[in-house]
Amino acid sequence: MPRYGLYLADLRRARTDSQGTINYAIGLARALVPLLGGDEELVVLANRPLLADLAGAVPAPATVVIPEPKRAASRLYSDHVRAPRSARQHRLEVLHFPKGHVPWWRPPGTTYVATLHDDIAVRYARGQLGQARRGLKGRYFEQAVLHAVGTTGHVLTVSRFSEARLRELAAERGRRDLPVTVTGQGVSLPPVPYVPVAQRRPQLVHIGSALPHKQTALAIGWSLRYLAERGWPARLVVTGAAPPAAVPSPAAGHLERVTQVLTNAEMAHLLAESEALVFTSNYEGFGLPPVEATSLGTPAVWPATGAMAEVLEGCPGGFDPGDYHSFARALDTVRAMTDADRRAAQEAMRARHTWEAAATRTLAVYRSLAPGPPRPGHG
Repeated sequence: MPRYGLYLADLRRARTDSQGTINYAIGLARALVPLLGGDEELVVLANRPLLADLAGAVPAPATVVIPEPKRAASRLYSDHVRAPRSARQHRLEVLHFPKGHVPWWRPPGTTYVATLHDDIAVRYARGQLGQARRGLKGRYFEQAVLHAVGTTGHVLTVSRFSEARLRELAAERGRRDLPVTVTGQGVSLPPVPYVPVAQRRPQLVHIGSALPHKQTALAIGWSLRYLAERGWPARLVVTGAAPPAAVPSPAAGHLERVTQVLTNAEMAHLLAESEALVFTSNYEGFGLPPVEATSLGTPAVWPATGAMAEVLEGCPGGFDPGDYHSFARALDTVRAMTDADRRAAQEAMRARHTWEAAATRTLAVYRSLAPGPPRPGHG
């Protein structure tokens, strides 16, 4: 019986800069289970909070609880020692790391698969997204990506843009035949009833981040400038993390700061009730927030470059990076969208990015790496 593993023990909602990676792992696990053949088994290795997020999507006998580490040393031990030991103990032929951090040793008989959403960690370490990150954490993340593209049995990624960037990194490591598959990904926010434009709150949403490439300060500054210039009595809701200097005083009533971590359900309702999402990241491997907002019937403004131009092709709201006036015109365009326009964009986005499609492509990779006769969908 082919046994495939998903390693989720290195994912913790309270200690990550990217909730999207966790949502990707959970969405993929949920979608993989119903696609398995009768002779296949998926084993999920995860900490208890992540297993709770799966909420019964994976049968109990197919889960392995990995203790949640409390310190950096125990996290490294869990990822690089306990993970391969678990693969050997549970006779896993394929072990998939959705976070992309692959152990430095591999037990015989197990092939590693890594999902690398982008090469952002490498770009930060090299100073290509602002000031170079010379600290131990930045270097570790850089080496984790380079190790994955240099040694992993198969790499999965979410866009053709990221595929090209990862192939360049692999070539640097002397690996010019990197086995990589573009799987895409689905939407993790739960569906909520569509809210008609006339019933929406007069507000924009920005998902803040302390990461420089997300450009939270730019998003806030441009949004507040737009509200002032248009004389629109609306507010900007900023969730997530944000550098304190980027957030002006909300006393004027045009800014609401949400500091608590929102659940997926809370984020879905917030987006569905808002006029638009403001997304200003200058580098992405996919661009999930505008995809998820559009899938809820809420248009987004987004920089029309790189992976975002690929993933959001045909959607209104694209603007020239670094150009406020292009941003303002894009926001004018999406605010003018009718209910019919928004619902059409919603349905198109839901059809374009599905977990079933991503899981089908992922399972085909598992099957190609596991020994045994070909199965339906092999390769």
